[in-house]
Amino acid sequence: GVIYDPNRDELFQVITGCGAYMNGVQSQASNAQRISEAVVIQEFGSERSAEGIDAMLGATRRLLEAGVQSLRQIGSGVLDLAYVGCGRVDAVYTGVAGEYWHPWDYTAGVLFAEESGAQVRTIEGKSFQVFDKSMLCASSKSLCEDMVNTLTKSG
Repeated sequence: GVIYDPNRDELFQVITGCGAYMNGVQSQASNAQRISEAVVIQEFGSERSAEGIDAMLGATRRLLEAGVQSLRQIGSGVLDLAYVGCGRVDAVYTGVAGEYWHPWDYTAGVLFAEESGAQVRTIEGKSFQVFDKSMLCASSKSLCEDMVNTLTKSG
């Protein structure tokens, strides 16, 4: 897979089993272990129903209450995942309200993140499949578990 960010002139390249590279340098996800150490990207997509907005804002509130270092919105699913893979951010999620990405929005990014050592799951913590309606990518297994517990908590 190949991802290009023209704004930063960065080229992300990945081949299954061969590692992930940004501008020719091998990438490694960060070692953040908890939400309180993490910079997290959240993407809200096009969901605008009252219930969807409540779900998205509820997830944001839970992350803030858990002490997240920072929340970001980049606007590009594939770059979100590449940024987790190169250690620029620690996690990204989508799908708390049914606002999901399409496979063409993220497939190369999932592979890049995984080859960099990141975990890719559903928000419920299940193994991610290409047509799932939610996605969570985190730099470490423990951060992934912390994110699952926080995002699926009611309230």
